[in-house]
Amino acid sequence: MERLFEFISPLTQGIADPKTAASIQISIMILGGFFIGLLSTFLYYISKTHPKKRSLRKMEMDVARSKDDYTRLLNDRDRILSSYNSLKDENQKVVDEYRLIKKENERLRGFLEDERKKPTSGMIFSREEIKRLKDENKKLSSDIDELNRQNQKLVDQNDDIKRNAERHLSAMNHKLGVESDELRNRNKSILEQNNELKESIRVERHNHIMELKALRDENQNLREEIAKIRNEEVKIVKKLNEEKKEIIETEKERFEREKQLLLESIGFVEETDKEDLKQIRGIGPFIEKKLHSIGVYTILQIAKFTKDDVERATKLIKYFPGRIERDNWIFQAKEIVRVRERKLEIIKKFQ
Repeated sequence: MERLFEFISPLTQGIADPKTAASIQISIMILGGFFIGLLSTFLYYISKTHPKKRSLRKMEMDVARSKDDYTRLLNDRDRILSSYNSLKDENQKVVDEYRLIKKENERLRGFLEDERKKPTSGMIFSREEIKRLKDENKKLSSDIDELNRQNQKLVDQNDDIKRNAERHLSAMNHKLGVESDELRNRNKSILEQNNELKESIRVERHNHIMELKALRDENQNLREEIAKIRNEEVKIVKKLNEEKKEIIETEKERFEREKQLLLESIGFVEETDKEDLKQIRGIGPFIEKKLHSIGVYTILQIAKFTKDDVERATKLIKYFPGRIERDNWIFQAKEIVRVRERKLEIIKKFQ
């Protein structure tokens, strides 16, 4: 790209036609923008595909700043070219007006020559007409001189603008050449860093492959160990289930044995003869269901509780130890039974 600028810059400075020079300069700028776009795309690809993209962010920002400067210079060039074209159009209008006035002057001179060639009879009228035409010609000459001065002023301004534009374009070309050198150096640095990163990636990839192979071997060993542990776990669970089954069976046998001893002590009652045990303070619906589950259906059975029966019932219904004694179930049950029997005696007496 730098060589392209070195070849084109001298050519554009020697071209007389500003449109051609501007077209060449614009083409150079488009090529420069295309180059900057490719470089930006390359930097973006590097920053996205490699985990070490932080090291390229500064270079990418520098390229973005160079691109902004290039865009600003391009806008300045377009503004100067627009001003130049406007002045050129205005100059062309002045030149066209000058040509029209010159053509009218020539027409008037021809008319004056024709009037001079006419006979003497029309001499008075011709002299007046000639005087008027001379005055008009003098006025037109002064207008032409004024237009020539304005035209010369516009030409001088045009030359000044052209020289300023050429100096500015030369400075722009120089700056673009310097920035192109910087971009080339940065590109070279980026390529070197890219090569280093590629080598680093290759080494890291090799290390990752080796680590992955080691992890796969370790994973295989762990799977084998897990399989052994699961087999042992199955055996242990099976053994625990068997032991649990034996414990449950033992607990069930002990429960039935304790229940049998309790009922042998307080007496067996059918479920159809059950009473409201909640008459005893301390027995609620939940405890009542528990007592029914062990065969205690009547208050008379509770009244027959001995100390051993209280311990057995507490364990069988999983009640708080000592709670039956504190709530005084036995005394309450005996009182209820005594009151009930007293009522029966009174009823029998009156019958």
